[in-house]
Amino acid sequence: MMSAEALRAAQKEGRAGVGTMHGGIPRGKGYYHLNISLVDSKTQVPITNAEVAVRVGTAIRAETRTLDLMAENNFVSYGQYFQLGSTDTYTIRAQIRRPGIPKMIEASFDFTPR
Repeated sequence: MMSAEALRAAQKEGRAGVGTMHGGIPRGKGYYHLNISLVDSKTQVPITNAEVAVRVGTAIRAETRTLDLMAENNFVSYGQYFQLGSTDTYTIRAQIRRPGIPKMIEASFDFTPR
């Protein structure tokens, strides 16, 4: 997770590609970029053909989005922006599906914006 404010600062410093992800950095407060990297456990090759859906929420509000495949500086990952409206703890639950693999992979973690 990286705040949109930090990404805006990197963009001002001229860091390539920062402002173009997912149509640009959202305007407004409370936006964070969620980034997930996937690597095959046997081959250590980055996974580029997965469908990654993420639910970000608190006890009161939640939002689910599909993450976009992104590549920058020879690094492949999946990402998307989410607006986190408070300093509550958010539960982030990822569901990952790969073609030809019947079992969905799930991972979850908590995040508290600062």
